[in-house]
Amino acid sequence: MKLLRDIEKKLPDAYKLIIIALIVTALLNASSFGYDRVILSGILAVIIAQAFDIGITYIKTKKIIYGDSATIAALIIANIIMPGQYLLIGAVSAISMLLKHIIRFEKKPIFNPASLGMFSAIILLSATGVLTTGEQFLLGWGNSSLQNLIGTGALVILGLLVAIKIKRITASVTYLITYTITIFLMAGTAGLAYFPFFGAFFMVTEPRTSPTKTKHQIIFGVAAWVLGIIYSMFILNPFHAFSLGFLSANGLKIVLEKINI
Repeated sequence: MKLLRDIEKKLPDAYKLIIIALIVTALLNASSFGYDRVILSGILAVIIAQAFDIGITYIKTKKIIYGDSATIAALIIANIIMPGQYLLIGAVSAISMLLKHIIRFEKKPIFNPASLGMFSAIILLSATGVLTTGEQFLLGWGNSSLQNLIGTGALVILGLLVAIKIKRITASVTYLITYTITIFLMAGTAGLAYFPFFGAFFMVTEPRTSPTKTKHQIIFGVAAWVLGIIYSMFILNPFHAFSLGFLSANGLKIVLEKINI
């Protein structure tokens, strides 16, 4: 524990660290998709997310306020949606910020904005016929395939630093352990060719929508994956099922804090 505290003290501001980690992760995986498309996708996501976040905040407060959280949500979106899908990236970025300001509890967002935006936008665009299926536009939770060893190695190192800095390492590790156990039981070692490192280090750990207490983080980490498994038994679309697992865990965080288990 002392080692983790020492590392945390030497790291830069948490939000700046997350932004740097997300940019590096995207660039390291860009060789497969084209640096121009990856960079343009990231810039588009950030501009639209910031425009909506600043605009809505101004309407509410009459103040122009820049927030790193909008940039983080945008970069998560740019890491997950296939580079070059500019319409989808723009729509998800806008919807993420809109819902962030609408769905709140005690003046704080309930759900991870990026996760809620992707879940809602893909359902909406699929229902209107703009998309035929969500998965073809997604990279998974951030290019976490073990086939890209350099990208995956950097993702793990940067993700661990982020989790340590924002004191969510317990949630990340619990999520990965739960994933490993359930996948091994269902598919054996063949199912462990992929690990959801991006989800563990950047989705589960979102500071405002994840718990701070260690015991709550354990419950949260287990729930985020197990609920996705349960939902997948009833929802044919895996993306929707596991996104709903993340969102349900966000809601569970509020319950855990209120009943103070």
